[in-house]
Amino acid sequence: MRLSNFTTEDIRSAKELEFNLYHGTSSVFLDSIMREGFGYRDNDIFNEEILKRLWENLKDTNLKYVRAHSYIIPDMIEQCGRLKYEGVYLTPSKAQAIRYAKNNPYGEYLSTIYNCYKTLSSMDEKKANLIIPTEHPLKKIFNTRPKPILITLENANISKLEGEDKLNITTLLTDIYKTYWDTVDWADDEAIDVLMEQKDIVLKEVLESDLIQVEYLNA
Repeated sequence: MRLSNFTTEDIRSAKELEFNLYHGTSSVFLDSIMREGFGYRDNDIFNEEILKRLWENLKDTNLKYVRAHSYIIPDMIEQCGRLKYEGVYLTPSKAQAIRYAKNNPYGEYLSTIYNCYKTLSSMDEKKANLIIPTEHPLKKIFNTRPKPILITLENANISKLEGEDKLNITTLLTDIYKTYWDTVDWADDEAIDVLMEQKDIVLKEVLESDLIQVEYLNA
């Protein structure tokens, strides 16, 4: 990552980013990304009602998975903070995106549905299959062997971006540039990449698939 020594005014007037953004996801979404665009969301798949029903049957149990996710899953259902799933989350940290892709074989939201489904199945398979029946498209996805993929977006149009919780993009970019220039004299590329973690940038619109680069990762 190499950044120009921009002032806030330079950042405000810029039309495109001069650094890459990354998104880690799953190969199960690749066909829809290529067909519908990057940022397309199929609500039959990203099914909030299914997650609610699965969690309703799990939340009062003492299972290990439930205890470990007793805070994050309710936040996903209520769509709090980073778990709002409005737009696509991108990061200037390549390592963060790669780690995310490898840790979530079906993407974060679908991996959570999958893990809730498998956990409920271990208790009551019939009830789990009533919530996600055989004909549901989620079943087809869960029967595939997903691969982690890294999506790279170069020269992103700044007008299509915002920070988390609608943070003004100029404010976020100013913070990114300040972090870079405060550390570039002593930090190597790996350290800078770590410092760029959690500086999430949200893509507000669906982009044509020819604007992105896709790379398969080793699992």
